[in-house]
Amino acid sequence: MNPMSKTVINARIGKPAIWYTLNAGLGLEGTKQIGMLQQLLAQQFGDVLWLVPPDDLHITLMDWLVDAEYGRDKDELLRQLRPAYEAALLEVLRGMGPIEVRFDTIASYPAAIIVRGQDDGQFQRIRQGFLDRVQLLPGTKPPPDIIHFTLARFAKTHELKPIEDLAARQTIALIEPVSSFRLIRERKIPMVEYNIIKEYPLVKTNRPV
Repeated sequence: MNPMSKTVINARIGKPAIWYTLNAGLGLEGTKQIGMLQQLLAQQFGDVLWLVPPDDLHITLMDWLVDAEYGRDKDELLRQLRPAYEAALLEVLRGMGPIEVRFDTIASYPAAIIVRGQDDGQFQRIRQGFLDRVQLLPGTKPPPDIIHFTLARFAKTHELKPIEDLAARQTIALIEPVSSFRLIRERKIPMVEYNIIKEYPLVKTNRPV
């Protein structure tokens, strides 16, 4: 990282925007651990950080519709796309049980501080399986190629290096069981105001031998 790098202010926090995304919320233990980490960071860089509220912490699977110009009302567009999108998702998820994600890395970037994790490949299989069946609309972000959640964004410009150093000195060993994904309709970004449209449980099925 360039030692002269600075944080990038996110001026869109709390701004209205319709955004349809699939993610998983953090459980109570994960929320508790991240809350303690957020407090530690805030003690030194409080006014620089915008801390993600506990109820808004989430692990992104993929976006279905983003804050882009599609030429049509997004709610109407989602109603049209949802049958095919949902059928593809359910086909990929069929028989898949809960996913254990091991979060162990805190990473700082100019736009955000995130926590990264690993699973046994299930997240990527879901993402690729969905894309094998459905073509996202032009302008929609492709699914991420990592597993992560954001714990802070930036409200002020500040040298990144001291934030990066403090975050790097922290340790995290969080095992997060993902038992379902949920379709979210964001009204203010990022997840400041939202509705849960539907949940998709991960249920392991015992197939006959």
